[in-house]
Amino acid sequence: EAKGDRKLVERRDRWDANVSAARHKKAADQLIGQGKYEEALRELDAAVTTDDKLLVEIEKLRGQAMAGGTATEVNKLYKEGKADEALARLGEVGDQPVLAQFKQKITKVMNAYKDALAAEERKDYSTAKRWWNEIVSSEEDRDNYYRRTAEQKAGFDPTAQAGELTSQADTKMSADDYVGARTLAEEALSYVPGYPGAQRIVELVVAEAGRRYPILYADWKKMPIDEALKKAQEIKAMLRASDSKYWKSVNELIERIQKESGK
Repeated sequence: EAKGDRKLVERRDRWDANVSAARHKKAADQLIGQGKYEEALRELDAAVTTDDKLLVEIEKLRGQAMAGGTATEVNKLYKEGKADEALARLGEVGDQPVLAQFKQKITKVMNAYKDALAAEERKDYSTAKRWWNEIVSSEEDRDNYYRRTAEQKAGFDPTAQAGELTSQADTKMSADDYVGARTLAEEALSYVPGYPGAQRIVELVVAEAGRRYPILYADWKKMPIDEALKKAQEIKAMLRASDSKYWKSVNELIERIQKESGK
């Protein structure tokens, strides 16, 4: 009887440990989504289990957390203009899928930077400018050493770029391509925050989404399901999560339509 009791206690302890491990795994998964990689690793270290399936899931999350932590360190080095150090750090972990694209971009920017400097030394300024422009087009983060340097060297004019993008966005608006217009306008605003023409286009696109939503909400049950879903997704594409007035409502409508259609 005592032996049987011991086995029962051991089974209960294993079950408790697995339940606890599952909780730690869930917490780690949420932390990884928030970019809190060190905290996620602490949760995973606390997840002790004898369940093989759960162990595989924990180790998979551990790999994601370690890769995320590495990416954070690498990005800091890269932004400071230490691309060689960043690439060396990436080299230590190999080409994990999470990091491979990041490594490819840093390599591309770094090679263009070196080629631009070499062209300047040869006094081949047209080639140098081509490489500086290559960096500007490759690196979206304007708060980055290589992007800032390339803009200065190429004589990059943020206001002129914002104006050009706003003009392109106007063309998209004229063609009723609201998604494309908003994308271009937001790019213009990334160069010159508050740029009047671009800001106005964003406001017009949000207003158009706001005009379409109540019409669709009232009529979607009268439409073929696929058409209603397409129209709802088109409205959502015009919006961003920051457009809280409509974003939540459109998402809820999409869920209702999907439930109705079984998709």
